[in-house]
Parts: sequence; C-alpha cells; structure tokens
Amino acid sequence: MVKPVRTRNGSTGSAWRIYGPDQIARLHQILALKRLGLGLAQIGQILAGPDALGSVLALQEEALAKDAARLARALQLVRAARAKLASGRPLSIDDLANLTKETVMAVMEIGDPTSPTAQDLARRWAAFNKQLGGEAPDIRAKGRAVWDDAMNDPLVAAKLALNREIFRFMNRAIDHQKAQAK
Repeated sequence: MVKPVRTRNGSTGSAWRIYGPDQIARLHQILALKRLGLGLAQIGQILAGPDALGSVLALQEEALAKDAARLARALQLVRAARAKLASGRPLSIDDLANLTKETVMAVMEIGDPTSPTAQDLARRWAAFNKQLGGEAPDIRAKGRAVWDDAMNDPLVAAKLALNREIFRFMNRAIDHQKAQAK
C-alpha cells in the first residue's frame, strides 16, 4: 500500500527506501483506518477508490461523532450523579452501575488501551484490584467463580457495570503498562 522510492547507496550498492509526502500521507490514512478498527483488506479497498481521502475523512467523522455522543451521555450521567449527591440524595446501585458502564465504555470506544485516558483508568483499576486482595491466588479464584456465575446468568449479567469486553480492554491496557515498565 505504501511504496517507497528506492535509491542505490554508491559505496555498498545496497538500496535505500525514501518516503516522500505522498507515502507519508498514505501511511497516515492507513493508520487512521486501523484505529477505526478496519482490517487491511478493507483499508486496501477504501484507499483504492477514486476519493480515498474523502472516504477516510468520512469514516473518521463518523467515528468521532459516535465518540462525541458516547462521551456526552457519560458526561450527562456524571453531572446527574453529582447533582444528586449535592442535593443530599445517595446514589443507587443502578446509578453507580450505569455510571461505571458508560464512563468505561466511553474510554473503550476510543479503542486505544495505550491512550493516556485508558492508562489512567488501568492504573486506578489495578490499584483498586490490589486493595481487594486481587493478587492473592485464593481470592482471585473465588472472585473468578463469582464473576463466572454472574456472567452465566443473563439477567444478572445485563445489570452488571462490567462485562468481558471491559475486562479484555483493561487487561490490554495493564499489559501495556507492564511492558512500558520493563
């Protein structure tokens, strides 16, 4: 998809790759489409079209509009929760579950577990898990058993603030932190 210009090194005869503005622009388009979750075959089809840049920008606009809507819903929930607390009323379990689900899903919608927002959430997630004794094997096993039971009951699973997708995302974010720490 990105084809560099090749030159010859005079002394060794080896080839050098040179990337110009067109190749850099194409690479940006590919990376933007990858971040939107598209596979390389789909990206190839989009970029092979007559209006590749227009198609890329349309997809980016669509993704940003979805992100903005999700973030607006999450912000609305946070504001409602703060207003409820300010008026002296407690938050219900449903309030907390919805708030957690929407705010974590908003981070996940962005889709990058290496983003600063996801990394901050992963740090807080790991610290909270540690407070709960999450590093002790027996506690982890008991927690896993409770979690599996809850996930296997569709009525309970639908009410939970967390789901398998969130756990996978957080594990990727935490794995990134561990790799950075090495």
